[in-house]
Amino acid sequence: MSHTSVFAFIEGKSIDPYFYGKLTDAVPDFNGFSRDIVRATSLQESGGKGVLTDFYQFLLARNSLMMCFQGKITLALFFLDKDIDDVLNRRLFSEHVIYTEYYSVENYLFREGRLSEAIAAACSFEPERTQQAIGSQAIWLKSKASFWKDWLIYCVLSQKLGIVGQGNFSRNESPLNRPIDTLPDTETLALHESKLISDSGLSDLLFQRKLAGTTRYVNSLYSRDLFDRIYKGRWYLPFVVKEAKRIADGKPYRASGVGERVLSVLCTTLNFSDDWATNLREAVARVLANFAIFI
Repeated sequence: MSHTSVFAFIEGKSIDPYFYGKLTDAVPDFNGFSRDIVRATSLQESGGKGVLTDFYQFLLARNSLMMCFQGKITLALFFLDKDIDDVLNRRLFSEHVIYTEYYSVENYLFREGRLSEAIAAACSFEPERTQQAIGSQAIWLKSKASFWKDWLIYCVLSQKLGIVGQGNFSRNESPLNRPIDTLPDTETLALHESKLISDSGLSDLLFQRKLAGTTRYVNSLYSRDLFDRIYKGRWYLPFVVKEAKRIADGKPYRASGVGERVLSVLCTTLNFSDDWATNLREAVARVLANFAIFI
C-alpha cells in the first residue's frame, strides 16, 4: 500500500476488475491519483462482500479510511453490489462505500450493454440475425425477468424472514420454472409456499400478510421497469444460453461457456461516460474531492 494513493476494493473477480477499472478511468479527478484495484480474495481467500464490509469496519474503527502512513497518504474506496441490502436495511452509509444502483454489476451489463452484439460476437453469429432474434433489448429483459417474478418474490421474502435455503439468491436458476421460460404452475407454487410457511414459523395469516406486502413491492418495481434493482443480473444467463441455442438452430457454435463469454463482451460495449454511470462517477468524484482537501 505504501506506493499507491487510492485503493478501490471490489467484490468479484470476473467482471468487477474491468468494470470498476473503466468506471474510475471515466472520472476526471482520478487522473491526479495512482490507483490499485484490490479484489476481496486478496484480503481473504473466500472473498465476497462480507470480507469487504468487515475490512471497511476495521478501517473505520481505526480512522484509517483516509490516512497518512510513513509519508504516504492513502484513500480506501469500497465498491459493493447492492443486492437487496436496501430492503433488508443493511446498507452502509459512507462516502467510502459505493453501491450499485441495481442488484449487481451484471445488471448494468444487460441494461446498458449491447446484448445482441455480445451474443453475436461470443457465438460467431451473424449480427443482423441475432438482432432480429433479440428484438427490443428492454422488452427481452423484462420478459425474462417476468418469468421468474414469483421466484424473486419468494427470494426477497425469505431474506426478509431469515429463512435459509428456500429462497436463495445464490442459486443460478429458479427451481420453480421448468422450462426456464415458462411460468410456474399452481401446484409448484403451492408446494414451495407451504414449505416457506413451515420454515418461517409464522401463522398462515401472518405469513400471507408478509407475502402480500412483498408481492406489492416487487410488482411496483416491475410496473416501473425497475425490476433490476432486485432481480439478480446473472439470472439472465440461462436465458442467454437458451437464446444462443435457438439462434444457432442446430448449426455448430461455441456452446461451452457461452454465458460467461457474453458477459465479457457486454463489458466492452459499455460507455462509462454515458448517463447511466453518472451516479457512480459522481459518488467517486465526491470522495476524491474530500481526499484532495485531506491531502
